[in-house]
Amino acid sequence: SLGGIITRQLEFVSGALLIANTFQFVRAGFKNTFDTLTEVQRILTVSRSDFLSTADTVKLLTNTIDTFSTKTGSSIKEVGSVLKELGSAGLTTEQSVAALDSTLNNIIGTDSSVVETTRLVASTYNILGNTVTGVADQATNFTRINDILARATLESSLELDQLVQALKFSLPASKEA
Repeated sequence: SLGGIITRQLEFVSGALLIANTFQFVRAGFKNTFDTLTEVQRILTVSRSDFLSTADTVKLLTNTIDTFSTKTGSSIKEVGSVLKELGSAGLTTEQSVAALDSTLNNIIGTDSSVVETTRLVASTYNILGNTVTGVADQATNFTRINDILARATLESSLELDQLVQALKFSLPASKEA
């Protein structure tokens, strides 16, 4: 009957669409995995772990990139760039991961440059990180640093690059004091 033929045709088309959508999801999953591993590879060129094996470092970075790209809505490449810049500024992998959340929030909140912000955060931590008291962990330390830098940028007429220039001279002097 005509109704049976139409029903079978609709079932066939629905099945074909379901299969096509499934392939799209699988393809997107492979692409995300490939993009994440590409970023991990870029990060490993500049950042090393003091305690983790290479396999554990890859696992940590992969999980961190996936978590923060989902959490913040940032792309995998953006999250990877922040981690790479933190590593290239002298932080270990563990320190970079601890700094990621607050640094990413600072970059998004102040609409500032990834390179300038990450280098400023890393430099501030490298120079003053051991002098901050009453802080239980590195993530809290980085949050405090990022909060102060964001507030200084947002509540003054300074642009981040001007703050960077000012701190280039004052941070080393404050370390010696």
